[in-house]
Amino acid sequence: MKPRIAFIIPILAPYRISFYSKIVELNPDLDFLFFHGLSNDTARPSFKGKVSFTTESYHLQQISLGPFGLYLNKGLIRKVKTYKPNVIILYGNPGVISNQLLVRWAKLNGIKICLWICSWDSQNAQGIFRRVKTVLTKKYFTKADHFIAYSSHAGKYIESLIGNTCNVSIAYNGLDINESLNRYEKIVEEARKLRNSLPDSSFLFLYVGGLIPTKNPMLLISAFKKLQKTHKNIYLWIIGDGVEKEKIENEARSNTDIKYWGRIVDGVDKYFKAADCFVLPGSGGLALNQAMFWKTPCISSFADGTEEDLVFENVTGYRFKTNDEESLIIKMEKMIMNDAATLKKMGAASRKLIINQSNTDAMLKTFNSVISELLSS
Repeated sequence: MKPRIAFIIPILAPYRISFYSKIVELNPDLDFLFFHGLSNDTARPSFKGKVSFTTESYHLQQISLGPFGLYLNKGLIRKVKTYKPNVIILYGNPGVISNQLLVRWAKLNGIKICLWICSWDSQNAQGIFRRVKTVLTKKYFTKADHFIAYSSHAGKYIESLIGNTCNVSIAYNGLDINESLNRYEKIVEEARKLRNSLPDSSFLFLYVGGLIPTKNPMLLISAFKKLQKTHKNIYLWIIGDGVEKEKIENEARSNTDIKYWGRIVDGVDKYFKAADCFVLPGSGGLALNQAMFWKTPCISSFADGTEEDLVFENVTGYRFKTNDEESLIIKMEKMIMNDAATLKKMGAASRKLIINQSNTDAMLKTFNSVISELLSS
């Protein structure tokens, strides 16, 4: 019988399909089953098509307890126990009660546990609640046999809780760049046609992501509107969906230099290529990878930790103080004032990072190594 690997993930995210397909394809001697929640969240939609790997769904159930968002995923525990995995890989959110119970069951039954850690924190819990959360997180982490961190920041976060990094591997969060490489010339041409709608001397800022408060799209719009008072021919394009969609639409109707494109998944690469600068005003991460692949410099504050491995000051872009509009304005203005040669140099450095470090193929090497180690231990 093949060793069984259970992936427990919040949703079947569209940007992860290629990664899951490849890890199954590259490991024919292993059996994989992906347990995923069902979500109708417009800001973080689930994948709706057919996939080449085996899945089981469960229902996401959220319970609010003061500042804590707790989750009890109906049907998940029973399904995982029936599968009888040798290794379980799951997200490291301690607020998922069903995952806590599964980890306890796994330890009692000799099943190896790998926690996949992002380290992003909503900051909702403060004071005594934050201390309680830290204690619970540390207790949860001590049950893991291995950790896979999204970033070097996540690796440091794990070390701060468990005291060492001997069982921590970093799989820099990334996207599958192979299809984009295959379609590179076509996308470049599509991007050129998009830019033809703007004046030759224009500067284009882009945001792609969920239109929700934690991602801060309204902060970007406010900063952009203030920049318009001192700079002509600057434009802002916004792509995404979420609870702040109506606000974004209203801003776009009242300001002709702001264009809202709606939610775009297929075909979004040309917008990244067309832009002069991508701005990530709040939480997030993978959009930075996509922009940087297309040689587009980025502006970011703290997002989910991955920006610390991607956005380097004066090299691939600029960093601004979290939730600080004045700081964001300064960095956006600095980007506008760069000459073409500086922007080109930033773009080249950005693409090099994605090609060499932060992509799906690099992630696969880390995951395969960790799974092999856990199965042999």
